[in-house]
Amino acid sequence: MTDHITLIRACSGYAASVTAATASAIVTFSISYGMAPWKDWGQLAIVVWLAISISALIPYLIAIWYANRQGERKWGFFACTGLVTALLGMVLLALAAPSNECGDSEGMTLAHFLGISLHFAAAGMSGGTACWLVLKSAHDEDSVPAI
Repeated sequence: MTDHITLIRACSGYAASVTAATASAIVTFSISYGMAPWKDWGQLAIVVWLAISISALIPYLIAIWYANRQGERKWGFFACTGLVTALLGMVLLALAAPSNECGDSEGMTLAHFLGISLHFAAAGMSGGTACWLVLKSAHDEDSVPAI
């Protein structure tokens, strides 16, 4: 058994991480902002999944490259890389969105962005943890997650 992350396992981990981050983002946003449960979640899930999968691809490739090079397989590494990736996405959103602080009309306030960053953080950490579970199951036969 090798400790190298294969392409198939890396792709499986990416799909699991994006899906977990999407589910986490939709659930936390719906709880915070009062969306009716399961109302229009299908379309929202597709849009959020695509946005996360596009924005997280380069950071994910860097993290997998580093994990392969250094032999990193700890939960904390993958959870933290998911967190950093999500917060980088938050910064990109902050740069792209209009802001009241800059005098833009109908923009978001800094407090609103900080509130949203908590949702991004939860989504990133859940995505990182899902990736770790998929990658870990390839290296430790006793740790296959029961779903």
